[in-house]
Amino acid sequence: MEATILNTKDKHNNTQRVKQTNLPDFSHSDKLKTLYAWVEIITHVYSQSTGASICVSDENYSPLLEINAGEDYVNICKTCEKQDEHTKTKGSYFFYHASCKELHSNAIKESTRSGGSYIYTCKMGASFWTSPLYIDGQFSGSLTGSGSSDSKKIKALAEMLLICAMYLSSESESCHVVMKRHAAQQAIISEKLLLLKKQYPNGSVMPEYPMNTEKELLSAIRQGNLELGKQRLDELLSLIFFTNAEQFRQIQYRTIELIILFSRIYTKMGFSVKSIFELNKQYIASITMIPDLVLSSAEDDIVAAGIKEITDILHRILAETIAEVIAFKGMQHALALKKAEQFIQEHIDKKIVLSEIARVSGLSVPYFSTIFKEEMGENFSDYLNRVRTEKAALLLTSTDLTLNKIAKLCGFEDQSWFSKIFKLHSGMSPGRFRNHHGKKAVHIPNVGFYDRYIELIK
Repeated sequence: MEATILNTKDKHNNTQRVKQTNLPDFSHSDKLKTLYAWVEIITHVYSQSTGASICVSDENYSPLLEINAGEDYVNICKTCEKQDEHTKTKGSYFFYHASCKELHSNAIKESTRSGGSYIYTCKMGASFWTSPLYIDGQFSGSLTGSGSSDSKKIKALAEMLLICAMYLSSESESCHVVMKRHAAQQAIISEKLLLLKKQYPNGSVMPEYPMNTEKELLSAIRQGNLELGKQRLDELLSLIFFTNAEQFRQIQYRTIELIILFSRIYTKMGFSVKSIFELNKQYIASITMIPDLVLSSAEDDIVAAGIKEITDILHRILAETIAEVIAFKGMQHALALKKAEQFIQEHIDKKIVLSEIARVSGLSVPYFSTIFKEEMGENFSDYLNRVRTEKAALLLTSTDLTLNKIAKLCGFEDQSWFSKIFKLHSGMSPGRFRNHHGKKAVHIPNVGFYDRYIELIK
């Protein structure tokens, strides 16, 4: 691919030397044309501000545009040029010969796999960093930089170039996040697979399926504990991948069993059979549509493209299921609190005990006490006394009822106990409160804990 020098000036003028390849015909893709137009602008600014050299590559890892800001970098590449005059990519500083092309191409693939910046070094000791470009979620090229030997500066330059790549890419943020998530998942799975290989070398009896781990996974889902759920899911998936190596269909069947296992949680939350069926249908389709296992050519050949997809799908299903559990718990708590509030309003003049209110709400006494304190910030007895006091304050300022009568209407055992609790909450005795406020309309908060809870969870 012949390169054309667009602008060359003396380096002493502190300007750049720009090299551009014969760019492809962009008429078929306005988005691609727009992308590379912005790439040229931003890479110039990046190179001018950092002094780094930049190479823009297309989706086939071939160089499209190069901006060379430093003479030192050019000298290194010229050394490579002399070593392999016949196999060089003519006109490209970054791709002077076949081994360079392979080096940069593999680095770009690695950055695409991880969804982030990848730093690497060539055989001549030059450091590089590269980040992928995307259009609508599809890999569309890359930015590669070089021109520093300071490790801290290289890391900073790499992060800055990644920010440029994310800005340039259409819908790049979600794309980069997804790729990083994939990379993190596969790092964990790879580590667990390697441990299993050490524990069970060739010829060993395969480990049995860990039912306890499965139970712990379900428990984590019911608790809404996503981190613990991820850990247990990774343990199960690693074992499934390990015990069914080179049997991708079997791996699919086992993961479908896990999906059905998740659906039991939805059953307990009251989802209809039809809605659960439709949900499972979508999830299972996403598994069965994955093509047969093709081993990856990455460093760890245990990890395959199919395994990566299955891992991500199961993790997404886990996250969605736990989100539903948390939402259901919130609604379940709200309904329980509503029942309790209604009962208190109807029986405020009577003695109300915790066991009774828990029974009405449909929860056990310990669980009701726990969720009430967690959600409302005060224990039930304190809340009940406050509600009684608020009603008493209203009666004190709007009626001529005696203190003894008000105490009975508000559920206090006697006037002495009424006076003690009222003073604790209002800062003054009932009689003084009446004298201070008189018979005027006093605004007493009348928001029940159900309404307060609904406000909190909005």
